Amino acid sequence: MKNKLYLCEIGDIYDNQIRLPYSTGLIWSYCKTFKEITDNYELLDWLFWREDINQMLSRIKNPDIVGFSHFVWNEQINNDLAKKVKNKYPNCLIIYGGQSTPKQDRCQDFFKIHPYIDVLIHGEGEITFKKLLDGYLNNDIDSVSGCTFKQENNITKTNLSRPRIQDISIMPSPYLDGTFDNLAKKSPYKLDVIIETARGCPYSCTFCEWGDNYYTLLKRQPIEKLKKEIDWSVEHKVEFLYNADNNFGLFPEHKDITEYIVNKKKKTGYPHIMRNDWSKGRADMVMPIAKMLHDAGLQKGVTVALQSMNKETLKAIKRKNIDNGKLKEFVKLYNQEDVPYFLEFILGLPGETVDSFIDGATEIMELGLHTFVTYNPMIVLPNTPFNEKSYQEKYGIKLKEVSQPFAHFEIENVEEYHEKTSIVRSHNGMDEDEYVEAWMYRWLFNFGHYFGYLQFISRFMRSVYDIEYYDFYTDIMDYIKNKKDGFLKKEYDVTKNGIEEVFENKSLWGRVLNDVKKNFYWEYEEATAIHISLNHKLFYEEIYKYLIDKYKLEDNLVKCLIDYQIVRIQHPNQEYPFTTKLDYNIHEVLLGNTKIVKNGGHVLKVHGKKYDDVYDWAKKCFWWGKRAQLFQTKVDSQILEIF
Repeated sequence: MKNKLYLCEIGDIYDNQIRLPYSTGLIWSYCKTFKEITDNYELLDWLFWREDINQMLSRIKNPDIVGFSHFVWNEQINNDLAKKVKNKYPNCLIIYGGQSTPKQDRCQDFFKIHPYIDVLIHGEGEITFKKLLDGYLNNDIDSVSGCTFKQENNITKTNLSRPRIQDISIMPSPYLDGTFDNLAKKSPYKLDVIIETARGCPYSCTFCEWGDNYYTLLKRQPIEKLKKEIDWSVEHKVEFLYNADNNFGLFPEHKDITEYIVNKKKKTGYPHIMRNDWSKGRADMVMPIAKMLHDAGLQKGVTVALQSMNKETLKAIKRKNIDNGKLKEFVKLYNQEDVPYFLEFILGLPGETVDSFIDGATEIMELGLHTFVTYNPMIVLPNTPFNEKSYQEKYGIKLKEVSQPFAHFEIENVEEYHEKTSIVRSHNGMDEDEYVEAWMYRWLFNFGHYFGYLQFISRFMRSVYDIEYYDFYTDIMDYIKNKKDGFLKKEYDVTKNGIEEVFENKSLWGRVLNDVKKNFYWEYEEATAIHISLNHKLFYEEIYKYLIDKYKLEDNLVKCLIDYQIVRIQHPNQEYPFTTKLDYNIHEVLLGNTKIVKNGGHVLKVHGKKYDDVYDWAKKCFWWGKRAQLFQTKVDSQILEIF
C-alpha cells in the first residue's frame, strides 16, 4: 500500500479568484519524476484555498505525510490545521517549508511553540522534500540536509544547508507535466497562475527575505519553457498572471516573453492581466516592455519602488534609490510613452519621522509626480533583519501583532479569520501615537491626492498661488482634526478609530461598507473615496467653505475650480461623454500652458465609463484600476470666446 501524501498551500479567495499552488506544484513535479516516489506515494489531495478548517480537516484521511507551504498570509490557518491533523493522526509527519519558515539560526524554540510540526525545510524545497520522502521510506529522515528536525522533548536538530539548485531550467514544470491539469479542471473559481522568469534578487534590502545572501544569485528560466507555460495558462483561460521575478526587465529575453504574452492576449483574450515586480533603476529597459503590456491592456502600471525619500532611512534598510533627477527623467519617459506608473513606499521604516514622512510624500508631488502612490505598513517577515534582536535594539523597533494588513476580502464570520502578522508599531523616530498620525496622513494623501478628490485643487493652488503641497495638506489636516463635525471629520474619526482598533486587535484591517457590498473589506482611503463620490455635493460644499475662509479666494473662481475637480473623477451612474462650460481656463492652467483668466466660453468634453453598479465601479476604479488611475476622467477643452 502506498503512503498517503497531502499538500497544503492555502491562499485567500479574491473576487471569486484563486491562485494555483505554484510552490508545492514545483516540489511535487520534481518528486514524481522519480520512480521510487511514484511507486511508494500517492498524493491524495491538495488544499490551496481557504475554507472552514474542519471542512479542510475532513479532506485529510489517514495521512502519512502532510506538507505545508508556509507564508505570512496563511500562517495561522496552517498552524490551526496542522495542530488538528496531528491531534487526529499523531503518527503523521508534518513538514513545513516556505518563506515564513524560520532560518536555521532562528529555530531554537520553534518546536516548543509548535510541537505539532516535525520538520522544517529551509531554502528551496524541491530537492529537499524529495530527500525527505526517501528518508521516510528508509526510516532515516534526520540525515537530510537543509532541514531542522524535532527531537525528543521538542529539542531541535539542524543539519547543514542545502546549496541552491544550480540550473532551474531543467526542473520540471507543474503546468507542463500535467500536475495542475486536474486542479484547474475541478476548480470552482477563476484561476491565477504564477510564472518565474528568474529566481533570486541581487539586492540586500533589510525588509525583504529575498535580500538574504542565499538568494542573491539570479537563476534564469529558458524562454521556450516559459512560452509553454504561457500556452497552458491560455488554454485554461487564466484571468491573472503573476510573474514572481523580482527584477523583470533586467534581461533581454524578458522582452521576447512579453511579446509572446501580448500576442496570446490579442489572439485569445487571455490572460486578462499580468503583474510584474520590475527591475530597479532601469527604466530604459523596463519602459519598452511596460509599453507593450499597457498597449495590450495587460498591466495596471509600472511600480517605481522608492520605499522612502529619507536618506537616513534608506541607509538603515540598505536601499539606494535613484536620485530625484533620474526619477524625473524616468517619469518623463513613462509620461511620453503614456505608460501608467505608481510609486511604492513603506510606512514604519527606521529613521523616518512624521515630518520626514510628510516631507517625502509632498516632495514627490513637488517633483510633478501625481500618479498613484501606495504606502504599505512595515510587515516584519520572519527571516529579515527586522526580526533580529540586534537590529531592533539598534533602531528602537517595537513590533505589534495585528490582523493581516490586506484588504479586498469578504468575510461573514470575523471570528473565523485568525491570520496575524507583525508590523513595526514604533521606533526611535516615531512613537505609537505618531505612527497613527502618519497613517492618517497616508489616508489623506491617498484619498485626497492620489485618488484625485483634492488633487486638481491642490495643483491649481500650487500653480496659481504658490501654495506648496506640504502647506496645503498639513493645513487641511489641521482643519479636519479641529472640526467638531462635518463630512470630513466623520471620515477622519471613523478611519482613525478603525486603525486604532486594528492595533488593539479588536478589528480586522480595512473598512466594511455594507451598502456597497456586505462583509467586504476596503482599504481605508478607498472607503472614504467611495463615500465622497456618493456624497460629493456634501463633501465639496465643505471644501468650498474651507477654500473661501482659508485663502480668501474669489467666489466664482472657487466654484469653477470645484466644478472642474468634480468632473475629473469618475462617479457611478454618470453618463459619458458629456460637456460642461467653465468661466475660467483651469484645465489649461493645470497643463502649464497659460495664466488664469476668466472667460465665458471654456468648454470641456469629459470622457469616462458609465458604471450602473456601485460595487462594480469601486472595484474597477479603486481596487483594480487605482495604479492606472482609472478613477480619473479624460478631458478635451476648447475656448470658444473670451470676454
